Amino acid sequence: MDQDQLKSCVRANIGEYTFEEAYQRTGRSINVSVSPIQAHQKARLLCGYTSPYLMVWSAVLASAAVPGIFPPVTLMKKDIHGNALPYMPRLKFVDGSVVSDLPIERLMHLYDVNFTIVSQTNPHVVPFLNDRGMDEKLSIPSLPMHLLKSEIQFHGQGVFDYLRKRLKPELLRQVSGQLHTIMAQRYSGDVTIAPSYSFKDYRRILSNPEPEYVREMILAGERATWPKISMIRSHARISKTLERCVRRLKEQNRRTTDLRLVSNSVSGES
Repeated sequence: MDQDQLKSCVRANIGEYTFEEAYQRTGRSINVSVSPIQAHQKARLLCGYTSPYLMVWSAVLASAAVPGIFPPVTLMKKDIHGNALPYMPRLKFVDGSVVSDLPIERLMHLYDVNFTIVSQTNPHVVPFLNDRGMDEKLSIPSLPMHLLKSEIQFHGQGVFDYLRKRLKPELLRQVSGQLHTIMAQRYSGDVTIAPSYSFKDYRRILSNPEPEYVREMILAGERATWPKISMIRSHARISKTLERCVRRLKEQNRRTTDLRLVSNSVSGES
């Protein structure tokens, strides 16, 4: 787990682009969620709107900095001359899932997003997803396991909430606060795609994956996606229909405005 090697890999594949430059090249908005290590700071959603001059590779590196595995990361930006400089040098950031794994509310404010498709692969989250994202009915055979998961999640939140308020050492209080935040978050969207993990997958969680294992995981992701296709297709049709309606109304409004201007100019000449 060498962060320098990961940094070299990320920079080689992403390049030395800022969020603004990435949008200009692709026409697509990317968003990266990161969490601060300072208790008084809030999670940030890095994108072309909030941090246009921030370098994408540094945001991705911070988003991959899982606490305890990779060290925190100092974000980098480009100045007006194209030089790379530290962005807020005194602050360091780690994986966004620590505080805000799914920044749905901020995406709603920035992009008017009202329907979310979540690809959830976090190994500490998938076992607690209710029927792969809570979009399927609860069956009688799965009821005991569902109750056990709910009890663990409920009492875990209570324990860590108590510890983060009353522990004396600052470090333990911060750790308890992060664990409470992890357990209290929402990890599912309107459609949640999640693979099925087995015990052997958790044994290999900190080892470099072999090509054959990567192909197995890709296949597991595809199998988890197929049952959701019809729901995604239906909502995509609704979204595209609404976009066409808005575009048609704007065109009608523009034509009406042009006709009004023409009639006013004719009336003025006469």
